[in-house]
Amino acid sequence: MALDRFLAPWQGEAFRHLPDVATVNFFDFSRAGQGAGNRWNDQGQPTLYLAGDLAIAMGEWTRHMQVDQGLPAMSVRPRRVYQAAVSLDAVLDLRDPAVWQTIALDDAPTCFLDPGKAQATARYVRTMTTAQGLLVPSIMFLDDLSRWNLVLFLDRLPTPPAWLRIVDQSRLLQVP
Repeated sequence: MALDRFLAPWQGEAFRHLPDVATVNFFDFSRAGQGAGNRWNDQGQPTLYLAGDLAIAMGEWTRHMQVDQGLPAMSVRPRRVYQAAVSLDAVLDLRDPAVWQTIALDDAPTCFLDPGKAQATARYVRTMTTAQGLLVPSIMFLDDLSRWNLVLFLDRLPTPPAWLRIVDQSRLLQVP
């Protein structure tokens, strides 16, 4: 398959935020990908999203808080930010124009603003390759392709997650 030549190992650090309550387990992925309206997966596909930096994690949190949930800022509980080391064998970088050309995405990366197009792209990659995940442009910083989110196909990764390790969990996101 033409996309296989673009698959590459990936190692780095990324961020995930979760409610700051004692009952939350960072490694519990049972709800990952279950919600409606995710940008890079169809509802029910086990998919984990990690942010490339703290600013992206904060931006995604506030965007979802305001747009998706319509919550008033004062009713939002703090979120624990986890910085994690990630090591994967096969990742497709959807920030690469050569990848866009190979899968005929003439209007990338702006086409990823449309969740339907992003989902269709991810569905194609999931179906046609052995990718464990995608490096995708951050919608928060679409004009800067060095800013990214890591979209992990949990059904392609081993359990327990030896590919993921917590590095830091000392930060909180909260509404002032």
